[in-house]
Amino acid sequence: MNRATALPLVAGLVLTACQTPPQLAEHDALLIEPDADTRAEVRAAASTLLGGTPVLLAPDAFTQESRLTLERMPRRSLLDLPLADRARFEPHRLRLVTSGGSCLLRNENSDTAVLLESAHCRVQITKTDDR
Repeated sequence: MNRATALPLVAGLVLTACQTPPQLAEHDALLIEPDADTRAEVRAAASTLLGGTPVLLAPDAFTQESRLTLERMPRRSLLDLPLADRARFEPHRLRLVTSGGSCLLRNENSDTAVLLESAHCRVQITKTDDR
C-alpha cells in the first residue's frame, strides 16, 4: 500500500475514533440506604454543580424523589433585612439519575452532571393509578 492510498484510510480511522460515543439512557434514580459518606458525596456534587456554593440537603434527599429543587438563600442587608432581589433568580433543579450502572447527579438548569463514585442508586419506579 502506498502513501496515497494509506493516508485517506488512516484519516478515516482517526475521525471514526474521535467521534463522541453514543449516550447511554438515563433513568430517574433513588439513593439506596445512604450513609454519612454518601450524603457528603451528594452534597459535594451538588456544590460542584452550583459553582462551589455551599449546599444544605436534608438527610433523606434523593431517597423518595429523584428530583430536588433548591431555592437560593435570600440576600440580606447589613441590618439583616431581606433584599428584594430574590425573584430575579431561578431555583436550581437537581436530578439523580442512573446510566450504565453509574449514579449521576445532574443540574437540569445547565445540563451538567457529576458522577457519584461511592453512592449506590436504583431506578425510581413510578407508581401508576390502578383505578
